[in-house]
Amino acid sequence: MLEDEQNRINAEATADHTLTYGKRRTELQSLADLWYQENKNWAEDPAHEGYSKSHGTYKQIEEAANDGNKKAEGVAGIQ
Repeated sequence: MLEDEQNRINAEATADHTLTYGKRRTELQSLADLWYQENKNWAEDPAHEGYSKSHGTYKQIEEAANDGNKKAEGVAGIQ
């Protein structure tokens, strides 16, 4: 019975994490779209390699979000 309950809890946690990950990806995509709209000329300038729409805006936004998650690990309070 204990093993069945642990399996149920694990399955529920996996589903919750999958849903959260999907929502996070959608939010980051929207943020990257908005950032790019406002900063297109700057991002497409060859001097700012890694920020163009096809070569980096989304990667830069996602990496910044991941860095924020790492910095917040273990911090007390609501996250």
